[in-house]
Amino acid sequence: MIREFLTACGIAYLIGAIPFGVLATRSKGIDIFQFGSGNPGATNVARALGKTWGMAIFLLDVLKGVVPAVIARLLIKGDAWGLHAQSLWFAVGLAAVAGHCCSVFLRFRGGKGIATSLGAGIGACPLVALSAFGIFLVVFGVTRFVSLASIVAVISAVLFVWLIPQQAPELAVAFILLSIFTIYRHRGNIRRLLNHTEPKFSFKKNPSVNASQDLSEPSTDDRNGQ
Repeated sequence: MIREFLTACGIAYLIGAIPFGVLATRSKGIDIFQFGSGNPGATNVARALGKTWGMAIFLLDVLKGVVPAVIARLLIKGDAWGLHAQSLWFAVGLAAVAGHCCSVFLRFRGGKGIATSLGAGIGACPLVALSAFGIFLVVFGVTRFVSLASIVAVISAVLFVWLIPQQAPELAVAFILLSIFTIYRHRGNIRRLLNHTEPKFSFKKNPSVNASQDLSEPSTDDRNGQ
């Protein structure tokens, strides 16, 4: 079993490390690390290339989490080490999140992992993940803050693990850890939310924005943690 688990995690990391946002913007002559927030995720890609590209990168980043979790379902058939199989599937999905956030292809830089975390959840615990995504849509629809919606959605997943029947109880611990990680990755956004300087998101393409304007990330501590 350990061989299957480690194999799945290794595959997951490499899948997660594929920098779709960087490849898309580079094909258009844009260095995403020098544009807007400097984040290679779907939100910044939407700023650089427009709504269609942003949605495409979002879906690809979600798939980076879904595919490894599905692979884990095929390789890991039962419980192991006192953990429910569902928890192991989600752990493999989180390996893809690690790849997305610390990509070996980008010198261990990357995005914040929200879309890939959603994909990992869809693959391992779809009812929990889709419920949390519903919370994301509500918070985003009301506030237009992607960062706030992301943080609230991940935290809400802890509650959904307990509310939705037949979920592995260890998932609550996994989502608590993921919540802490998400808060850390969004620490700059949290400061701006508290200072009322966090920009609201728009799907409109904004080629005039550059990294010095710092739409959603500080130029020092947050970028070092992307």
